[in-house]
Amino acid sequence: MYSQSAYPILRVENKDTVVVMTKAQAMAMNHRFLSMDSTIKAYDEAYKFKYFQYDQARKELACQDSVITELNRQLRIKPAFKKATQTDIFVGSFFVGFSVLMGYLTL
Repeated sequence: MYSQSAYPILRVENKDTVVVMTKAQAMAMNHRFLSMDSTIKAYDEAYKFKYFQYDQARKELACQDSVITELNRQLRIKPAFKKATQTDIFVGSFFVGFSVLMGYLTL
């Protein structure tokens, strides 16, 4: 009865939809579903691995950022090196000259 028609066939029996196909079509469909399932599982594992790498990089970057922030804060509080300006040199030489003058006057 079904040998002359093209498969799969969709028909309604007692308000239910039934798909009629050959055994080869059913095997091919099952093989495709299994293949797709393994692909989905592989993508899931790759996603988990990439998310783990992202999380580790984010934590490392946050740690480095906090270290840099702390170093910048400490440099603002107490600079390790400050370039001398002309005003600094003038005030320093004035202080040295004043100290020498005061030393001679107290003798």
